[in-house]
Amino acid sequence: MGRFNRNRSNKFSYFAEFLIIIAGIMVSFLLNEWRETSNTKEKKLVLLSELHEDLKADSLFLSYSHKFYKEMLRGHDSMLTFPKKKKFHPDSITMYLDYLVSYSPFEPSEQAYINLNNNPDLFNDAADTAGADFLIRKYQFIRRKLYKNAVMEWVEIDKNFVLNTTLPYLEKNAPFVPAPDFKSFDGIVYYEVAKDDHFKNIVKSGKLYKGALVQNYNLAISQITVLKAEIKAFLDQEVKKK
Repeated sequence: MGRFNRNRSNKFSYFAEFLIIIAGIMVSFLLNEWRETSNTKEKKLVLLSELHEDLKADSLFLSYSHKFYKEMLRGHDSMLTFPKKKKFHPDSITMYLDYLVSYSPFEPSEQAYINLNNNPDLFNDAADTAGADFLIRKYQFIRRKLYKNAVMEWVEIDKNFVLNTTLPYLEKNAPFVPAPDFKSFDGIVYYEVAKDDHFKNIVKSGKLYKGALVQNYNLAISQITVLKAEIKAFLDQEVKKK
């Protein structure tokens, strides 16, 4: 009987030790999972903060470009609608001709975007509709659709038109007149080239491209403004939780 009790006691002891080992493994696993989740969350917050700073820089550049393109668009429109019997102020028409051969490239901030692309598995929660993953998806949409398709591709179209059509035409057809400092042409040459319908069609096409960019810049600015506010609100909320 004593031996039987000892055997039963040993079996219970082994079973208890086994449970302790299993519990230790589970606790260790849970701790590791908690650390990994906490580390991932912290990385997301850091990246969101970096994206917010990049968006602030981009919005300033976009606002400047939007204002500049609106001014260039006004110059194109003036050259198409100004009464034939009147003359522009010399400084104005010189500036308008300069707008005709100008474009403004857009280069978005890259550092946070590079960091994001280097961690593609960090933001994979498709079910997230309000948190960090959701905000990252919105940022990626702005980069891929608004920046690339709506802004940068149209800037490239405008640039190619200026370099391959507008400038070659003026260099070939505009009479030689010394240009003011930092200007491409003296405005007086306008009255000669304006007699040519080809020139008017160039101005009309330039107006189309610059008008499209005014709209696309405005759209990008509005979307960035919303996303900046959402990221800031999310980050402020996370700070309050700590």
